[in-house]
Amino acid sequence: MLRYANIVRQPYGDTVACHAGCGTRSIKVACVFFDKINIIACPCFPAPLQLLHRGLFPCAPVAPSLAVDLRVLEFVHLLFICQSPNHTAWCNAVETFLDGMGYMLTSMVSI
Repeated sequence: MLRYANIVRQPYGDTVACHAGCGTRSIKVACVFFDKINIIACPCFPAPLQLLHRGLFPCAPVAPSLAVDLRVLEFVHLLFICQSPNHTAWCNAVETFLDGMGYMLTSMVSI
């Protein structure tokens, strides 16, 4: 269900051509949401900027080969804020994360 929630937008498509005449290169990026995407990078629209536009955090500033969905980073951030030695931290992090995405759990025993 979350896999398709707020699907990463691809506003520029997979075959962006630079209209400024820059030298472009194709970069295949593995994404933590278990898909790979192809992007065409150039100096005026670099790969990290394209990944951020798609909701992904690049692993490198120039030619990233890995990107993490910003929602995954937010979930991990919430998990470490709520961390405790029992399962309550995980449940609270999941509930807060889902609530932030607009999902509401129906009861305390949903998870």
